[in-house]
Amino acid sequence: MSVEALQNTVNKLKRIRSAGNTITAQIIDTQLKEIADSQRERIDKGVNADGGELEYNKSRSSPLNSSGAYTRQYDRYKKKRGGQTQHVDLKLTGSYQNQIKAQRQGLTKVEIGSADSKAPFIEGNYNSIYGFTPQQKAELIAKIKLQVYRVVKTVFTK
Repeated sequence: MSVEALQNTVNKLKRIRSAGNTITAQIIDTQLKEIADSQRERIDKGVNADGGELEYNKSRSSPLNSSGAYTRQYDRYKKKRGGQTQHVDLKLTGSYQNQIKAQRQGLTKVEIGSADSKAPFIEGNYNSIYGFTPQQKAELIAKIKLQVYRVVKTVFTK
């Protein structure tokens, strides 16, 4: 490799380094809608962020339905409104799930939450609502790595 080619490579590496924070933030920003969508899909299936079942954190004095997800009284109420009752899905009207958003905090942190007025109650009473199952983490990391690879490849082919 000639000195000129080596210097060219060094300059490209410096550009990547200086643009690293911006690139990272931009890549994360491209994933925010998909992150929020994946949270809604997982919650809709009754799965918490640890990969287990979404569960109410407090003991219940009323008898539970056959699936154990809801009290019998709430089971009847939810069924009348057209909802499923086989697992906890945190959905009655859809407002809570529809308002789940992911926002970048700083350069690399993503905060997930719902702007719905019921969010404080729901978040305080159910286990591990937000986050990523191991499979979701692996898929997201793979997507981000692919995007980083594409950005680096673009810089080196200029």
